[in-house]
Amino acid sequence: MASGSSRKGGPSQSDAPRISPVPSGRAGRLWTLGSMASRMAVGGLSEKAKRLVRQGRDSVPPLLTVANARMVADRLSRLRGAAMKLGQMLSMEGEHLLPAEFADALARLRAGADAMPAAQVWRVMETAYGAGWRDRFPGFEETPLASASIGQVHRATTEEGRVVVLKIQYPGVAESIDSDVDNLASLLGVTRLLPGKLDLDETMRELKRQLRAEADYLNEAECALAYARHVAPLDGITVPQVHPSLSTERTLVMDFVDAPHLFAWASEHGSQVMRDDLARRLIDLTVREMFAFGLAQTDPNFANFLYRPDHDEIVMLDFGACQTVSPEVREVYRRMLSAALDDDWQAMEGGLVGAGYLRSESPEDMRKFFTDLVMTCAEMLRIPGPYDFGQADLTARVKKAMGPAARYQLQLDSPPAHLMFFQRKIAGTYLMCRRLRARVDCHDLCRRVLASCPVS
Repeated sequence: MASGSSRKGGPSQSDAPRISPVPSGRAGRLWTLGSMASRMAVGGLSEKAKRLVRQGRDSVPPLLTVANARMVADRLSRLRGAAMKLGQMLSMEGEHLLPAEFADALARLRAGADAMPAAQVWRVMETAYGAGWRDRFPGFEETPLASASIGQVHRATTEEGRVVVLKIQYPGVAESIDSDVDNLASLLGVTRLLPGKLDLDETMRELKRQLRAEADYLNEAECALAYARHVAPLDGITVPQVHPSLSTERTLVMDFVDAPHLFAWASEHGSQVMRDDLARRLIDLTVREMFAFGLAQTDPNFANFLYRPDHDEIVMLDFGACQTVSPEVREVYRRMLSAALDDDWQAMEGGLVGAGYLRSESPEDMRKFFTDLVMTCAEMLRIPGPYDFGQADLTARVKKAMGPAARYQLQLDSPPAHLMFFQRKIAGTYLMCRRLRARVDCHDLCRRVLASCPVS
């Protein structure tokens, strides 16, 4: 979620978010999710009837229509909280789990959520700071700069005259995490989106743990301060100053940064050389997070990156999804990264087995298939020289290669849940480089950065 914007005075009328109150009670949230499931079922029955009339065959399940996807996206953007967060994650993994049209319709969840009405904002602020909260933030702007799944951001001025942003958590979000995730997991089971043998229990436990951490803004403040210390020696990367003394468990205060979003600026003003340099920084940062910092910001939302042209700085935002990288996880990724850099198929298979993605007793053809798939995904690391993210057709080739994976779905175990968020960060870094249409020698860059990082 952005804590800065190039727009003076907040969003224009045409940019203003849709306003709707957040259902904060457990009963209200359950009713919203229940009615969403009912409407999906009705839509699915209608689609099934249409198919019978036209006697056509369709590989897409009747529940996963575009109309249903749009309805789900609309309901989740109003509900917000863990339910919307899970919908965002599904949309990012959509090409592997969902029909393309359904995933595209869900993608609107990544653009932002409905905003709270002013009266609800005031109640949240009174709970956090007391009835005299406006004395602490006399310049509070009621129209939010951005609205996301867990909270929304407002620009404000402190009583000392400092311009800051306040991230305000939606009421009821923290208390509804378990029920939201459980109810949406049940819905995933009804729609039969996932392989039959895949056990969601561990994944859902890990998701709940991470969402509880994201809902604790004092924890996010600590993560932001730690991350700022890690990037301080690096050129061209910065974090806005955090104000823990002004923050609470449900509100987070950081300096306001008046800067455009990185990808919008690069698209309009960035030369090829500049876009290449920005991508190099993002890749360098991802590798350092894993192998040097031991702390990874695992929410690669495009809105979490600003750019200050006058300082040539990428400004990092939103540290709620930070993950500590344990020595065990670091070793897992060092082994797989080294295998990719060495173009070593056998070492990659061993790395996938060691990580828990495959088992040594899995059928040989299955191990070979998934090793080949991962090495295809890692082609920018295997091949020396500049890799053209803008021209690469990697996504289409991987999607095509995934077709035969269906034959193995009954043999698949749940992937390691604790690696889920790191995988999201790696995939997000690729998408950011693609968005920048960058050309980067990833092989040389990653080999040099990896060599400079200490071995655990």
